[in-house]
Amino acid sequence: YWDTVSGVGLYPERPVTETIKTKTSIRARRTDAVRYLFEKEGRVILPPVVVQWWDPARKRMYKRTLKAVTLHVRPNPDLGMLVSVRDSLERLKAQAVKGENEKGNNFFQKLTKKQKAALVLLFIILVYLFSQLPRFIRFIKRRAAGYRNKREAWLQSEKYHFRQFLKTAKTKGNAATLNAAYRWLGTLNLPEPALRYFAGRYGNETVIREAALLATGTAKNETKVRITAGQWILARKNYFRTKQTGAWFGDGIWINPLNDGPPGNRE
Repeated sequence: YWDTVSGVGLYPERPVTETIKTKTSIRARRTDAVRYLFEKEGRVILPPVVVQWWDPARKRMYKRTLKAVTLHVRPNPDLGMLVSVRDSLERLKAQAVKGENEKGNNFFQKLTKKQKAALVLLFIILVYLFSQLPRFIRFIKRRAAGYRNKREAWLQSEKYHFRQFLKTAKTKGNAATLNAAYRWLGTLNLPEPALRYFAGRYGNETVIREAALLATGTAKNETKVRITAGQWILARKNYFRTKQTGAWFGDGIWINPLNDGPPGNRE
């Protein structure tokens, strides 16, 4: 905000800022200075200087004006000294501009102590996270392997195949339902891995009838047999209850989804 004046060299100095903190308040002060080099004799008027600042406490913009100053410059008998002074002021001006640019470009210097501490803490956290990255990757791989193993075990489990049997019975034909039933029976390790054997040993009349209809209907390609899921669930519970009491013994060795006879061709 320094206005140029004809015949006067203008050399602003680097602003000086100061922060004043107390227990109850915080204030800031800035000092701006300029050097004038009067290069011509005669009457010179330094124009008024307008200063503005914002008060955050009162939330107001303030404005002050320094009055104009009139000076009378006498002739300079030593023009060589004028040139020397001008060169010195030019160097000081260049240094001030360079320092101001460096200050403006230094992001870290503009931060408060709390902001600097937060950046340092963030840097430490990032370094720690990068150092733990291999361990984290190994942990993810172990969890993924554990999930795959659990899923593979689930897909081979008796419970999964029983649910697939009930699901297939709702949505697909007799042949697919019978195949799903025998895949489930294969996980039970029955003395005789046949649908009629399971139904007659552990089911009620509904389960026995549906097992017979399913085998017959599949062979003759008849109308879809409806499976009563609740009764088959009870039959499964009877099987496990009998197994736990020790009244059940045996190990299945074959499965034939088309009939209850010995192993042979099947669809």
